[in-house]
Amino acid sequence: MRFWSTGFLSASMLHPALAERDGPFERRREAAVEAYPDLQRQLQNPLARLLVLPTVFEYDDGGGANGSGKAYTFRLGPRIPFQLTDDWHAISKTELTWRAQNDVVPGTQQEGLGDLVQTFFFSPDRSLAWDVYWGLGPTFVVPTATRDSLGSQLFSAGPSFGFFRQRDRLTTGLILSHLWSVAGPSSAGRVDTTRIEPLLAYTFPTASTIALGAELSYSWRAEQWTGPLELRLSQLTLIRDQPIQWGAGVRAFLFQQTGEPEWGAFLTLSFPIESPRWRLD
Repeated sequence: MRFWSTGFLSASMLHPALAERDGPFERRREAAVEAYPDLQRQLQNPLARLLVLPTVFEYDDGGGANGSGKAYTFRLGPRIPFQLTDDWHAISKTELTWRAQNDVVPGTQQEGLGDLVQTFFFSPDRSLAWDVYWGLGPTFVVPTATRDSLGSQLFSAGPSFGFFRQRDRLTTGLILSHLWSVAGPSSAGRVDTTRIEPLLAYTFPTASTIALGAELSYSWRAEQWTGPLELRLSQLTLIRDQPIQWGAGVRAFLFQQTGEPEWGAFLTLSFPIESPRWRLD
């Protein structure tokens, strides 16, 4: 049942014939396509020069030492571009989380803020040949978690590299990063982790997108992989003339390491913001 509802959502989003063509949803979608014909495709590219406020509501099931843990997470991830020179710009990506979990630590409940993750990408204004975009910069993890079980307790830092190609309606690419812990209590251990985030996305003429992605991490200390494979669906629409991207998805955790959830689902809302410097069209 958990996948049936997502499948129905996919059908109604990607096949307009299944929706009421004269209904308000269809009219708003058509207005979004007309007003912002390329915005949905740009939103798939983390290196695009867009001022955008993404929010994510997540549910994960089957985590913890006994496999019965449940976790609810809200993520806020503002992405802000800054012009540096005539040829270069920077993109600030901040991730703030609030999490509530039950039985992840057996027999207990926790609720509070997670660690803050801050990344800066420095990227040229113009794409390379073959419509390739790239960016390079540092990532920092600040131990802002209000409970030890909700964060790493460590300050970590390392490099990040993004590489994306957008050709016609297809977006492909990845973000590669590595983190080392540089400060924090010795009792929290150490961080030495590589993270890989590949993406394959296709945007339809209806401003609907279906994407396959992953958020994989490899711990060099534990010598093991963790992370999910995700199926994501999203749609651009207009509400009071403001473009909004909404979406949903499911994920399966591939490696089933101890404490890792079995599956999860999520809802997304992203708010592109037009400014005098950064125009949505």
